[in-house]
Amino acid sequence: MAAFLAAFVVPIWELVKITWNSISNRSDYMHDLENNLESLEYEMERLLRKKEDVEARLYREENEWFQRTHEVTDWFERVHRLEESVVKIIQNGKEEVQKKCLGGCCLNDICTSNQVGKKVNYALKTVAELISDANFNALVQEKPSDLVDERPEGFSLGLDAKLDDVWRWLEDPSVGIIGIYGMGGVGKTTLLKKVNNKFLEASLSSPLVIWILVSKDAEVERVQELIRNNLKIPDEVWENKNVDDKAAMIFRVLRRKKFVLLLDDIWERVDILKLGVPVPDVANGSKIIFTTRSEEVCGRMEAHRKLKVECLAPEVALDLFRAKVGDDVLNSHPEIPKLAELAARECKGLPLALITVARAMASRKTPQEWKHAIKVLQSYPSKFSGMGDHVFPVLKFSYDSLSDDTVKKCFLYCCIFPEDHDIEKNELIELWIGEGLLDKFDSIYDARNEGEFIVGSLKLACLLEDGGSYRFSKKHVRMHDVIRDMALWLACENGEKQNNILVQDHVRSVKAHGYTRWQDAVRTSLWGTSFTSITETPFCPNLQTLLVGNTHLKMFPTGFFNFMRALRVLNLSGNSELQMLPEGIGDLINLHYLNLSLTSISELPVGIKNLKNLKILLLDDTYFLRRLPEDAISSLSSLTIFSMFFYQGYQSLDGIYEFMLVEDLGHLEHMNELSITLSSFQSILKLLESLEFPKCIRRLSIGCKNLISLELPSPLVRTMEHLETLELKGCYSLEELLIFPVHNETMHVMPSPFLYSSKPITGQECFRNLVLVDILMCSMVNLTWLVHAPLLQTLLVSRCNLLTEVIGGDFSNGATEEYPNLFSNLTTLYLSYLPSLELICWQAWPFPVLEKMYVYSCPNLRELPFNSNSANNSLKSIKGDKSWWDGLLWEDESVKCVFASKFRDEDLDS
Repeated sequence: MAAFLAAFVVPIWELVKITWNSISNRSDYMHDLENNLESLEYEMERLLRKKEDVEARLYREENEWFQRTHEVTDWFERVHRLEESVVKIIQNGKEEVQKKCLGGCCLNDICTSNQVGKKVNYALKTVAELISDANFNALVQEKPSDLVDERPEGFSLGLDAKLDDVWRWLEDPSVGIIGIYGMGGVGKTTLLKKVNNKFLEASLSSPLVIWILVSKDAEVERVQELIRNNLKIPDEVWENKNVDDKAAMIFRVLRRKKFVLLLDDIWERVDILKLGVPVPDVANGSKIIFTTRSEEVCGRMEAHRKLKVECLAPEVALDLFRAKVGDDVLNSHPEIPKLAELAARECKGLPLALITVARAMASRKTPQEWKHAIKVLQSYPSKFSGMGDHVFPVLKFSYDSLSDDTVKKCFLYCCIFPEDHDIEKNELIELWIGEGLLDKFDSIYDARNEGEFIVGSLKLACLLEDGGSYRFSKKHVRMHDVIRDMALWLACENGEKQNNILVQDHVRSVKAHGYTRWQDAVRTSLWGTSFTSITETPFCPNLQTLLVGNTHLKMFPTGFFNFMRALRVLNLSGNSELQMLPEGIGDLINLHYLNLSLTSISELPVGIKNLKNLKILLLDDTYFLRRLPEDAISSLSSLTIFSMFFYQGYQSLDGIYEFMLVEDLGHLEHMNELSITLSSFQSILKLLESLEFPKCIRRLSIGCKNLISLELPSPLVRTMEHLETLELKGCYSLEELLIFPVHNETMHVMPSPFLYSSKPITGQECFRNLVLVDILMCSMVNLTWLVHAPLLQTLLVSRCNLLTEVIGGDFSNGATEEYPNLFSNLTTLYLSYLPSLELICWQAWPFPVLEKMYVYSCPNLRELPFNSNSANNSLKSIKGDKSWWDGLLWEDESVKCVFASKFRDEDLDS
């Protein structure tokens, strides 16, 4: 029994002890709960104030480049979690205190109170820890670099297609370096920014994109420093290192990365390896894209692809202009939208000018203000707000970067031509020669080559551009209007001397001021059909250049040239109604250049003999000039260039005067270049028999009706080293042009049965520089002598009724090996009204650079000398009658399909 009681009583006693201990502990918790709740509320308030302090510091220290540390982020998360739980703990604690006041003491209450007391104590400890942990060494740390930094683009109208081109090249593994070029202010940098920002849309595998603004200061260490900043190379390993060591550091970083290096605004070659940048290739997949104003820099940078950014199309330019002006102004008066269109037109699509002008007009709400602004833009653009102090200085960087003073002077000279004027390239170079700008060389041909180089340099610098396209005509260039305005501004000493260069393209400008502005002028030009007469004699002692073109002037006043004694260049060409020159022209003793081409003058003043310093005399297409004053030409002792070339093919001078002209030219010891049309057999013979003439001939046109055979010994052909143009027009009886090889020093010639010898004549005996041949109304049956013109670019043949082949059949078979240069430079082939023509040549020919082919009224020409390898990637068009095209025979259908896409059904006159 005792054992039974012991077994029963002991567990009960233990339970009683546990219950008592719980009640005792509850009493302890309950005793401290109110104090602990007060402490928790107080400490929590301290923690929240600490949180506010940390947040305030973060507001000051967090920015685009610095972010909060992970430790701070974790602390805020802990505070947030605790804050939510403490609210409940305090609420529960207060409920327990309330129960105590009401006398609750059941076992359940005891357990609950116990739990609440523990939570309050734990919360107090946690709050204390968080307050202690809030003493951070640093709240923020530097953000890791983004692979791409977004850049503000500004305007982007009209650039989407260009962006697509660049992006397509970026995706091409074979393209590593891309050049973007164009004139200043055209949008190159904007396009590069669009490329940069498009990488933000790319996937996580996007390359590291590095943007570097290079500008004119392309010093290696400066560019290295900019790259270093992008790569976050620490100061301690970078400072006090030389260029090579810095290059090595950059290389170590970049060789492990796929990168895109964007170089904005480079003016010369940047040595990538010297910077430490790995050369992009297929293996590393990296790319380099740069912008420049010079196409030449694209070549020096070895760009795999290059893209020219052009000025905006008129409709896109107008959209940009309107957007910058704003609807408020455009809607302020019914006339303003049309006036805005006129103002935008003056900017010729150049975004920099469009934006500058639009901003200046963004507050102008009256038509009168707009009309005044347009007038200033047209007459004095440098005076327009923002042009002289913003637009022109930006464009001037291109001028400043030109290689030397000669190139700069030649560029400024171009502004003497009016707006939108197509400048004939050869005429421009001849003007430069006449001005003495190309006087480094004794040879006129060396001077021409320098002129060609300068034109090319100005085009590469985007300061000149190609002019309009003219069928078979000479090459032209032109200046963008805003570039021209800048050139005028520079030529007039940044606008300080407005009258240095006067370009007057309508009679109103002369009537408004008379000729008073001429007295300060150095160069003056008059242009346009509004000029019908000049009645005054201007006083212009400083005038060195006078150009008068495309007017309706019939004559000048008698004393017009009396007060122009410093005049060096006088160009009166293109005045088709000009019939007389005043005798006073003979008093222009400093004149070096005189151009009377395309005028209707019937005689030259006798006083022309006095022009002892005249070096260039041009009389092309002077169809009414029948005779020349006796000894007039032979008296011009300094004459270097003479041209009396007629594109219609016949000489205007009567026979005896033509012969006298050739004789007089033979007396000029400084004659260096000759272009002439001859119509008499005696004159032709005199010219070709001369020892000096052949080496001077640049353009030769023969229009002799009675000439049956033109026989040229190979040494004579070799001597004609500068012949560029040969025209045979109206030689109705001419059946053959024979080139005879010479077998000994006595010039004994042995005629060959064909137009070539059985042993090919060597390249030294060819027409080495002949580029244009024009044959009209002759009786030749073939033109096989063209094998001796390896540089031929343009061949025009028309109305030769007996012509059956261009290259003779006996020659053609197997000739590709013997004459590999035949037609190797031919770009244009024109054949018209050739009723007997059956073949161009007897076998397919490569024609590697042929661009345009015209065939009209050649009914028997049934085959073209093409196969699948002919004119690969060069041919742009074949123009002719569709019935002729449909009747052609082809080697196979695949060849026909290749060339069918090039055919254009076109009439001769279209």
